[in-house]
Amino acid sequence: MLLAAISFVWLVQNSWFTFYGVQFLAQLFQAYEELYPKMDMLAYRSKARFNMENYQILDQFFKQKEFKAIAFAVDKDLRKQREKKYEGIVKTQQKFFG
Repeated sequence: MLLAAISFVWLVQNSWFTFYGVQFLAQLFQAYEELYPKMDMLAYRSKARFNMENYQILDQFFKQKEFKAIAFAVDKDLRKQREKKYEGIVKTQQKFFG
C-alpha cells in the first residue's frame, strides 16, 4: 500500500514538472517567434546608436566630417531572402492551413 502511494505521488510530481516544463518551452518559443522578425530592425538601431556614440568620442580627438543624412537602401534580393527566412511555427501554419 505504501509503495502504491509513493508511486502515485512520484507520478503526480513528475507530471506536474513536465507540464510546467512544456509551458516554459512554449513561452520561450512564442517569445522567439515574436522577436525574430524584428531582429534586423533592432540590429540597425543598435548599429546607429553605436555609430552615434563613436562619433561623439572621436569628435573629442579630431574634427569629424559633417553629414546631413544617411540613406539606407535594401536590395530586392535581400528582401526576398528575408521573406524566405524562418517565421515561426504559428505563422507558417497560418499561411498553409489558414
